[in-house]
Amino acid sequence: MLATASTLRKIGIVRQHKMNEWKSIAEKLRKLSQMALVTRDDLASVNMCADQLLAELRAMEQSVYDSLPHFIEHYLADADIRLKDSRYCEEQQKQIVEIIKKLETRANQAAHFTLASSRK
Repeated sequence: MLATASTLRKIGIVRQHKMNEWKSIAEKLRKLSQMALVTRDDLASVNMCADQLLAELRAMEQSVYDSLPHFIEHYLADADIRLKDSRYCEEQQKQIVEIIKKLETRANQAAHFTLASSRK
């Protein structure tokens, strides 16, 4: 069965929405991952931003939230451990950078699909 132009537009709108969500999440995670984490004051700032991001993630459309790696929640909760343990910090930083790249790739693929669909 062939998709109608209307169906393709609806799919494109959904993909556009998810693309925007993934891009926004990637940007916020990148900012958070680049915050200084050396002092207790840094920890308080990082935790405040992490709590805010976690609340935003949980308020998102369920399908977007469910599509995210569970590691993100660990990253958001583990700033205190990263402050105390440099190896743990280094490992989590590597993982979050990879997740950010994957979210950006996913957003770019959705954007490409949306553009291709809108041209039909």
